[in-house]
Amino acid sequence: MILRYIFWLWTAAAAVVTKEEANKPNFIVILADDQDQRLDSMKYMPKVKKLLTDEGVSFNHHYATVALCCPARASLWTGKAAHNTNVTNLRPPYGGYPKFVEEGWNSKWLPVYMQKSGYKTYFTGKLMNNHNANNYMNGLKEMGLDGHDFMIEPGTYQYTNTTIQHNFEKPKSYPGVYATDLLANKSMAWIDDAAKAKKPFFLAINPVNPHNNYQWGKGWTKPVPAKRHEGKFPDAKVPRSVSFNPDKPSGAAWVHELPQLSDAVINDNDLYYRRRLQALQAVDDLVETTIDTLKRHNMLDNTYIIYTSDNGFHISQHRLMPGKRCPYEEDVIVPMIIRGPGIPKGKTADIVTSHLDIAPTIVEWAGSQGPGDFDGSVIPKEGTTTPDEPWEHVEVEHWGAVSDKRDIPLSGKVNTYKAIRVIGDKYNLFYSVWCEGDHEVYDMLVDPHQMNNLHNSTEKILGVSMKKLEHRLDALTLVLKTCKAKTCQHPWEALHPDGNVKTLVDALDSKYDDFYNKQNRVNFNECSRGYIVSNEYPIKYHTYGNRSSVDARDVEAFGSYGMITPSSLDNVRWATIMDQPSHIIDPDGEVIILLRNKTLSKNGRRFGKKKKKYNIKRSVSSLAPVHTPLEPTQPPTEDPGVVEAPAVEAPAEPAVEAPAEPAVEAPAEPAVEAPVREQIKTDLVREPPDETFFRIQVSAKHLILASPVFKKILTGGWKESVTYLKKGSVEIPAENWDIEALLILLRAIHGQQYHVPRKLTLEMLAKVAVLVDYYDCKEAVYIWSTIWIDALEEKIPKTYSRDLLLWLWISCVFQLPAQFKESTSTVMSWSDGWITSLEFPIPFKVMGKGRQILNVLYL
Repeated sequence: MILRYIFWLWTAAAAVVTKEEANKPNFIVILADDQDQRLDSMKYMPKVKKLLTDEGVSFNHHYATVALCCPARASLWTGKAAHNTNVTNLRPPYGGYPKFVEEGWNSKWLPVYMQKSGYKTYFTGKLMNNHNANNYMNGLKEMGLDGHDFMIEPGTYQYTNTTIQHNFEKPKSYPGVYATDLLANKSMAWIDDAAKAKKPFFLAINPVNPHNNYQWGKGWTKPVPAKRHEGKFPDAKVPRSVSFNPDKPSGAAWVHELPQLSDAVINDNDLYYRRRLQALQAVDDLVETTIDTLKRHNMLDNTYIIYTSDNGFHISQHRLMPGKRCPYEEDVIVPMIIRGPGIPKGKTADIVTSHLDIAPTIVEWAGSQGPGDFDGSVIPKEGTTTPDEPWEHVEVEHWGAVSDKRDIPLSGKVNTYKAIRVIGDKYNLFYSVWCEGDHEVYDMLVDPHQMNNLHNSTEKILGVSMKKLEHRLDALTLVLKTCKAKTCQHPWEALHPDGNVKTLVDALDSKYDDFYNKQNRVNFNECSRGYIVSNEYPIKYHTYGNRSSVDARDVEAFGSYGMITPSSLDNVRWATIMDQPSHIIDPDGEVIILLRNKTLSKNGRRFGKKKKKYNIKRSVSSLAPVHTPLEPTQPPTEDPGVVEAPAVEAPAEPAVEAPAEPAVEAPAEPAVEAPVREQIKTDLVREPPDETFFRIQVSAKHLILASPVFKKILTGGWKESVTYLKKGSVEIPAENWDIEALLILLRAIHGQQYHVPRKLTLEMLAKVAVLVDYYDCKEAVYIWSTIWIDALEEKIPKTYSRDLLLWLWISCVFQLPAQFKESTSTVMSWSDGWITSLEFPIPFKVMGKGRQILNVLYL
């Protein structure tokens, strides 16, 4: 009897749980890639208008907090600002999927919270950059997904040959299949699966439209529409707003220096615009298919559908070539529509929302349990707020280099800034601080296209001077740039803990003038390509009524996420007690790479032991080792506004005598022109203390992220790791590497994109390949390897030669099947025995892989 009663209670409880789950709403997030709001793309999507806009709420002021896909997506799915996720760029060391996993966000993002609350969770399409066929298993089990179809590299951006990674299966390519249609089919299959399970579900659908297409061998090209949409909108052109290719320069920093676009460029940009609109038609169809599938399962009335884009896009505004990454409205304001139970139909909302609000909103509406410290807030379903809960602010941040429309970093121009938008009933303001010192203030009520910078002007807004207004805006930016959780939601309360200031108008009260006049100002110590706290001092802000200052450590804005904190910097001011480095890749770096050429002494004599000679047949005895210096100039870019940095002369290559081990002259130190010395703050060149040594200061964290070899050295119990963990600094010896090749590799893995040459000679690329192979960092330089290989002028020779052997080695290291097959076949057909090394300077440590293999593949 007791057992029967217990069974009855268990059955009843299970029935209650099942009923509660059945009543929970479903959630679908459709996330476009690079779709604009300001350039009218939504006007060309009639199905979205009919099925979403007319059936829900459209948000007029919804912002991406970073105008770049990878950090924007990381923030959207975690509800955390980029300075808290520390995912701030596209690829390691500052961003990409490896960084997302390394920071632990794969187990602290929206699907995990939904799955723990009883939801079936699915994800289709693009997750983020650098999610590829080599690393997709990393962190996958912890992601909280019941099913997924990721679009991964190398096929993420190939519209007609995408690569899909399904659940725990190996990736599969789909040549000839239009990617968005494939994605629609797979997404609908997951809805069918959820319907059978009779459980609430969360589904993220992530097409790449209208992002650029990537074609192997051709690089980035215009977006590709589905066949059925080709030729649509033949007369469409980029809207000719006042910011469209203006006669006078606009914007700040490098944007202000751009030349006016030519008629030919404008025509091509209009074509580019039409291709984007055509590509978006497949997304329009996807929305219709999604609605039809929900209707078929009788799920539509209990499903929230959120439509948005990771970031916006500009085309010719402020003289900019097609792209993103800027703080201006075209890049940061994005479409945002919500339909579902309890949502008003056909309404627009003027409250300020951002991607940080999406995750906490879904968690709240689902009745799920989140982390409790989201940086974003729950969006009100009706799209309105009360005076007690004003929604007036958003912060936009960015780190990195200036890039062209192919997302390839260009010259020494820096694109690091902090910006805020503050919107109320009687004001609509933009404020920005660039790392090089430029400031911008725009009154968006009268200047919605951001053409008249009011910084330091005599204009008045809200009845106060620009100086008084800027002091308030700067203080708000100071708080937001380091905020976490409630401080991000209520930044005025961080400055005024008494709660008397909730809006900008409140803060403009004259009784606070002295407080804001004495407040710290937003500043940058250095223009970084990622979030490094020490480069963004000050981080302290004063609080009203308290003489002391509050900083990020006190409000826990940093340390728990593994970022460099000011307190930790006190322990790494060690450079003054070490020998001066000859090259500084990271001025705060904890590691010195000590490069030593053992065949050299100060008088040029050899002092190493004589090594055994191998009896290697020289099949091409006439070939002398010729080391062509690195070409210092960069190839032309597609962006006419880019100003190339002055060229840096390459060090002279050592002369090598064959066949015996050579006596090599010390490489000459690169000659740097004065203007370059001023620009390159993160790679200061000094005279080496000893001509046989190079001391290169680098970051331990960058090395660990990029290379398992360096990770083992620094954390694996080796002598160097013991020293590093004990002292916070260490020297790592290296022998006989080419200094220029090593600097190229180190700059690449430190994210110094605009100091990495885009064009290498075959000889130099082979030297870099030796280092990539030795340190096992192919993934960290993946994008650079494709750029270098595409730019090679030397083609694979048809006869046996030095260039052929170099191609053989390069194709082996960078895993180029076609080139490896071609070069191998030629080598085998021409060789009558052992393959000559041609005296290519590969260290013997590398040659330890096997003499016969090295005779074929190296050198």
